[in-house]
Amino acid sequence: MVNKKIYLFKDIVRLISCCLIFFSCSKSEDNKEATTDNVNQFIELSPYGLNIAKVSNEEESYSFDITVKRIGVNTSSSLTGSLIPWNENELTNYNKEKDTNYQLLPADYYNITPTNILLEPGSNETQIRINFNPSRVFSIIKENLIGEFVIPLRLESDNAKTTSSRRDILIVVSLNYPKISFASDRVISINLNQDITHVEISTKFEYEVDGDLCESPWDFTCQLTVPDNAQTLVTQYNEDNNSQYTLLPEDSYELKDEILYQVSDIQVSGNLSVSRSLLSTEKYLLPLTIGYCSNKNILCDNQILYVSFSQTYSNPVLAESHADPTVIRADDGFFYLYSTESGGINDGMGIYRSSNLIEWEWTGQVLHNKFPSWSVKSEYDLWAPEIRKIGEQYVIYYSVAKWGETQKCKIGVANAPSPTGPFYDKGEPLITYEESGVDNCIDPFFWEEGDKKYLFWGSFKGIYVTELTDDGMSVKKDTDGKAIFQQQVAGKAFEATCIYKKGNYYYLFASVGSCCEGANSTYRVVVGRSADLLGPYVNKNGGKMLDNQYELVLQGNSLWAGPGHNSQIVLDDAGTEWMIYHSYRKNDPDLGRLLMLDRLLWTDDGWPYILKKEPSEQEVRPTIH
Repeated sequence: MVNKKIYLFKDIVRLISCCLIFFSCSKSEDNKEATTDNVNQFIELSPYGLNIAKVSNEEESYSFDITVKRIGVNTSSSLTGSLIPWNENELTNYNKEKDTNYQLLPADYYNITPTNILLEPGSNETQIRINFNPSRVFSIIKENLIGEFVIPLRLESDNAKTTSSRRDILIVVSLNYPKISFASDRVISINLNQDITHVEISTKFEYEVDGDLCESPWDFTCQLTVPDNAQTLVTQYNEDNNSQYTLLPEDSYELKDEILYQVSDIQVSGNLSVSRSLLSTEKYLLPLTIGYCSNKNILCDNQILYVSFSQTYSNPVLAESHADPTVIRADDGFFYLYSTESGGINDGMGIYRSSNLIEWEWTGQVLHNKFPSWSVKSEYDLWAPEIRKIGEQYVIYYSVAKWGETQKCKIGVANAPSPTGPFYDKGEPLITYEESGVDNCIDPFFWEEGDKKYLFWGSFKGIYVTELTDDGMSVKKDTDGKAIFQQQVAGKAFEATCIYKKGNYYYLFASVGSCCEGANSTYRVVVGRSADLLGPYVNKNGGKMLDNQYELVLQGNSLWAGPGHNSQIVLDDAGTEWMIYHSYRKNDPDLGRLLMLDRLLWTDDGWPYILKKEPSEQEVRPTIH
């Protein structure tokens, strides 16, 4: 029953439609003026929308045909119209909507034939031709390094309507021309790990013949260039990428700009040489483009290639146990490393040498076969050395200690004419529990202030300081044999003292937490500061280190456990400050406390920290000439 009603309804609709058509036709026959009324006449384009005109840049002429069609059965009237170019705003809006980047081809680079559209009575369509010179279009592309041009046109008429979806046409002038572009990604990174680093900048030849990429059919040259606005490009790159690159100084590199392509070549490299001796501890960036080409028919892409340069290293800098490290730069320009003896293996603290703080070589031992006569080697180990040059002698302070025997720990001292020894122990301890009353006499740190010399020491029982004699080999004592000066400067949360002066403040670095539990170690570096060497050292809120208050400098992360016991703060030749310390690698703690290096940074209000407050995996190398 329902289907019959539907069919009946459809029949009624058809009948009404036929009547309307008949009435309309009868009225047209009776009223001749209606044949000239074009209110309901429509015209449209074919094709319409986006169209691609693929042509070669060597062609001198190209034509694109468009049909203007009349819509409807009434052909007795004349219809007129024209194709109007879009303006810049219309194309800009189109690019935003379609996420394209077409450029408006200037109107004087093409012509429309005929300029006026006429559909004669009885005619359903007419042809329009768009003509342009591809080689001329290529010349402005090459001169201005512009991407694809487009000819956007709109069909308009005074006596007919146009369908909005079929009144616009965009003809993309897709030129097939040979092009030279960079073969690599937009950014390439170079590690300056040699005095002179040679960099190959690869370029590629791109050209299609019959739809297939082909090799170069010519011999020609092009060149690498640094854009005139290189500094502006680096500034913009930093803003876009939240980076801090410096433009590579012009005197630090040599650019072999000529690139020679020969017949059948597809890819050829240019060369860049960089001298790191003229660079400091920064990250550098050099923008490059491909400039002049000897063949006028080849386009050099306007792409910018950014080459980033850094002198990087990876932690650890020594992948073996070197706990509690101390480093000095000796008169010969080399850095010398001394660290805790690991269970007697080094038989008296090994000595390592480096020219750059990164690569280290073993050069000997401090007390090889000369374990201090005032201690028993089988019961004690040598911990936490501290090296300084005092006068003409290299003086090393060290701890003779046994785990858990805090009141039996002592600090010894030895000296040598060179950083590699031979070192001669004084023959008696420098500081003991019996004389100082300080429990756990380990972790010495030397400081010279004016004509006075001091030794700081202590481990989780308080940090103390005493005055030394001018040669640094003895505690300064009165006639009764007692130290003339001794003072506590920090509480019982700390060990591993390191003091550094910057500006108007002394900074007391120390370590807190558990040092020696492998992957579970909680060791970390903290700091307080004071306007006076002897304190009081405080944190940002004025809390005293005597009350175990501090600011965090460095702690572990998912890869590293227990980073701490930093050495003296070392300056490189660019004035950058570096912190040397030890840390366990969490996935292989049995390797021990590995030697680590990180750059020391400072907040605007003058507090030191390591980037992200955790060990780095890779950092810019120190500047060492």
